[in-house]
Amino acid sequence: MKHCPNPDCRGRVRDGRVAEFADTIESCLDCDARLVPGPALPDAEEPALEFHALETVFVSTGRVTARVVAGLLEASGIPVYVKGEMLAGAIGELPATVDQLEVQVPSERADRAREIVDRYERGQLDLDAGHSVDLDLDGEAEGRDA
Repeated sequence: MKHCPNPDCRGRVRDGRVAEFADTIESCLDCDARLVPGPALPDAEEPALEFHALETVFVSTGRVTARVVAGLLEASGIPVYVKGEMLAGAIGELPATVDQLEVQVPSERADRAREIVDRYERGQLDLDAGHSVDLDLDGEAEGRDA
């Protein structure tokens, strides 16, 4: 096994890891650098994966609503995972029970996320110091100066 030693290799930038090649290949397919023998060593600066327990803070049967809530949480600095979102392309081929999306956040951020979701569901969100939005969940959103 060989690997590309170029830290600026397009493949490394694109894939986020050092490219490895079979021994019969002489140069990197992405940057044309001469390959060096041996497997690639992990980058010292690469952070280790962190896994967090997730809690569901919002459930929706609509993808748009789930993404709106996820966007509000992300804009507040809370990482979000929308469970079931990737199944949207298989609707019609999946059982009818697979129709809800769960907006999930790390457990340590769940209380703050629930506060934001609660304000969203009540239709009252502060966007910034000078503007707020009254959300009529059955109609249009109206912006007004505070």
